[in-house]
Parts: sequence; structure tokens; C-alpha cells
Amino acid sequence: MDDLALISVREHPEWSDRMIGFFRRHWATEASGMVYEDCIRSSIGAKGPMPQWYALVKGERIVAGCGLISNDFISRMDLSPWLAALYVEEDCRSAGLGGRLVRHCLTEAGKLGYDALYLCTDHVGYYERFGFEQIATGYHPWGESSRIFAARTQGCAAGERQKDLIGGVIDRMRGEHRFGCNELPDRRTITDILSDVQSFMFPAFSSGECASERMLLEKIRWALAQQIRRAMKFAGDSALDPDAVADRFLEAIPGIYEMLIKDIEALYEGDPAASSREEVIIAYPGFFAIVVYRIAHVLYEMKVPIIPRMMTEFVHQKTGIDIHAGAKIGEYFFIDHGTGIVIGETTVIGDHVKLYQGVTLGAKSFELDEDGNPVKGIKRHPNIGNHVVIYANATILGGSTTIGDHCTIGGNVWLTSSVEPGRTVYYKGE
Repeated sequence: MDDLALISVREHPEWSDRMIGFFRRHWATEASGMVYEDCIRSSIGAKGPMPQWYALVKGERIVAGCGLISNDFISRMDLSPWLAALYVEEDCRSAGLGGRLVRHCLTEAGKLGYDALYLCTDHVGYYERFGFEQIATGYHPWGESSRIFAARTQGCAAGERQKDLIGGVIDRMRGEHRFGCNELPDRRTITDILSDVQSFMFPAFSSGECASERMLLEKIRWALAQQIRRAMKFAGDSALDPDAVADRFLEAIPGIYEMLIKDIEALYEGDPAASSREEVIIAYPGFFAIVVYRIAHVLYEMKVPIIPRMMTEFVHQKTGIDIHAGAKIGEYFFIDHGTGIVIGETTVIGDHVKLYQGVTLGAKSFELDEDGNPVKGIKRHPNIGNHVVIYANATILGGSTTIGDHCTIGGNVWLTSSVEPGRTVYYKGE
């Protein structure tokens, strides 16, 4: 079969759908299909050298495939990389195609500076042909175990030089404290969780492809629990049960959706430029910021560390709207334009409140303890009543500052004291 081409999905993303179909057909169950789909799609444009997904193709048909990945869902996470999901179509076996893929992965792993390539399998007698030897037993999250095999990689001179360079950097950094960098929650996974929650609540506006709503929720639950575990390793309450928190979050999604429907109504009714509620959902940065805030706030209230802040900082980067996940914001919340809005952690906002671009609901100078450090955990940001309108670039500061119901705060106003209900405050230029 000399007319075969060996391709990588990174270099040929036009093959991604067919590769996803190939691996789902031969390796996935109904529950695990999204694992392969998400991994293959995410590999395209990934910053690191892995994962890699390879296929041998004949014309428009994939006849064999495998993955080169950092871990194959097994307990030995100290070992990397792994040969995974090797499969050859039955009518193409006995042609050495599996061996061609194995040797390719051995060579590629060597070029990346790795001494060994690992795999987990129950097969006996096949992989040994390529130098693999059993070295250990590993355990999978679903309760099963597998034998672990290793083989020396087929490095080249460039690979050896790269290995020496990489090894030197590792040795120099090994003694440095790098803030638990291997245990941090993953930014991309967090943004994927946000996208998936939005897709579940507003499926008509999702560009993703998922087999069912159930699979989407299972994906959210699994990913969120894993990220909470990471967050707990360096911050937060060790008594948290990540799986239980993920379950509680799923149960909270209908309530989040109900709040967002009211926010959509406030934006649509409050902005003459909004031609439809659908436009608000798909195009308004203010609504996007509110969606992410409502999701993050639920996790904040559950005492999940770090992740709520990562979520709101993601939308801050995208929109210029900075809403701390700890703020308490009522129903029918309206943000118009939005750029430059800042809402601090201990802010309390009532129902039917409108904010325009550049509004700051912030803190005055921080109280300091006896050592000169800022005192944390105290009320620092203002209270905003119901039916309040705050126009562009107004600044309201202080934990004891309260803006009463039905107030209007004009543009460019600076306030550090309370305003009685029903008042209008505007800037008087000199």
C-alpha cells in the first residue's frame, strides 16, 4: 500500500471531521465520544507540541490512525508521552500500517527530546516487536487497570541537542519556586466551560457540535470538577468536594438562565438600538459580561477558589468590562456599551439598574492592619438601590456609600457619600 499518506491533523485541519469520526467509531463509547472530538479539535493550533493525531490515508479514506499525547487517562502521570488509540481498519491489516504509525511516534517523541514512549494495553506480543517492554501497572479513572509498556525513542542528532538544551533549562529551574505552576487551573478549559454553559442555555447561538444536551452537561460537570481539584491544591477550602460542587453548579444553571432572561429583557427594552432580543444575546458585549458574571458568581458563592476570578478576567480581557464575581447584582441588570465599567467585589446592586460605559463602583483608600497591609474581607464598595441609572464615567466609591432607589447619577460625577432616594446628581463644571 505505497499510495498511503501519513498526515497530522495539525497540518491538515481539513481532515479533522473525518479523524474525529474514525476515532469515535473505533474507540469511543456513547459517553466518551466528546473526549476524542474535543481533544482532536483542541490540538489544532495548540501552543505545545502535543497532542498530535496522525492518520494514514488512501484517497479520501482513513485506513489507520493513532495519537501522541501527554497522558492516556492513567495514573502514571509522571510518564510522558503516550502512544494512544492505535487502530488499523480490518481490511488493511497485515500490511505493516500499525508498525508504520508506531515507528513514526517513536521518531517524533525522540525529536521532542523524550527518551521513551509509553503505552497502556492488554495486547501481548504485538508492541514488543517495536522494542516495547512492560514496566508497570497503571490505573484508569473508570476503575480498571492496564499494563504499561515503554520503548526507547528513535531520536536524531537534532533531537539529542534539543534534549540537552531542555534538560539544562529544567535543571536550572528545578530548584526555583514556580508557584505550583503545574497545578494551576487551565485557562483554556475554563473558557471552554463558559462556552459550553452558554451553549446549553442558548443552543441556537452555539457554533459547537455536541451529540446531546446530556453529553454537554456531563462534559461540563467532568471538566469543572477537574479544574476545582486543581484550584484546591494551592488555594481554598480543602473540605470542598469537587464532584459535589460540580453537581450543585449544574443544578444552579436553570436559575442562572432565569436571571439572564430578565437581563435580556432589560437590555432590549432599555436600548432603542436593540432590534431584537436575539441581537442582545449574540452581539452585546454587556450581555456577554453579565452572562459570565452570573456563572462565576454562583461558583464564588460556593467558595470555589480562583476559577470565578479567571472567568470574569476572561470577559474583562474581551470586553473591557470588569465585574468581580463577588459582587451581588439584582434582576433586570442593564449595561450599555460597557467599556471601562468596574464593579468591585463587595458592591451590592439592586433590581432594574442601568450602567453606562466608564462607570466605576469602587473602593476608597484601603484600611490597613498594624503591619501596614490592606485589611481583606471588609465592605469596600458602594450599595446601589433599585431603579438607579448611572451615566458614563461616573465614579462612586466607598463601602458606606449608598445610592437610594430611583436615583439618577449624571456623567462624570464623583461621589464618596450617600445619596437619598429619588435624587438626581449631575456634574457642575467650573
